[in-house]
Amino acid sequence: MGSALAAEATIPSVEGTPERLDWKAFSARYFPNCCRHDLQAVAAYAAYRHGLTVPR
Repeated sequence: MGSALAAEATIPSVEGTPERLDWKAFSARYFPNCCRHDLQAVAAYAAYRHGLTVPR
């Protein structure tokens, strides 16, 4: 995963969500209509897993 993609990722507000969502739960919750290879969703998940806060 490139750091440029993670830097450009938009992370939905994760306040009040269970800790450590796996990819399936994260994508279903925040990107319900995305395809499996949606790089924005993948980058947002990577940033989420690394605890980054990226402004919308």
